[in-house]
Amino acid sequence: MSGLTKVLAIAGNQREIDVGEPEIMTWRDVAEEAFATQAKPPKVTRIPAWLMWSVVRFVRLFNRHRGELLAFFTTMATTDIVAPATCSHSLEENFRKLGAGT
Repeated sequence: MSGLTKVLAIAGNQREIDVGEPEIMTWRDVAEEAFATQAKPPKVTRIPAWLMWSVVRFVRLFNRHRGELLAFFTTMATTDIVAPATCSHSLEENFRKLGAGT
């Protein structure tokens, strides 16, 4: 999908847009790539899923909205999200462009 097609899809009524890169990466891979493009050592902390879901349940007791928000982020962090490759640019290239300010 070209850049213009994506913009038109966002401006229109299309609710889902496939935006995958050529390489399948884990969340850890993405974080390590971000640190690498900034020439910094990776600092990634792993929290067990069972602990996060326990925290979600606890937070929901006191603040349902924040608990649901935390549940969303926990789901996103513990779920594989793979989309069809729609471009030839890698995440590394995009991180480098962002780091260069272009």
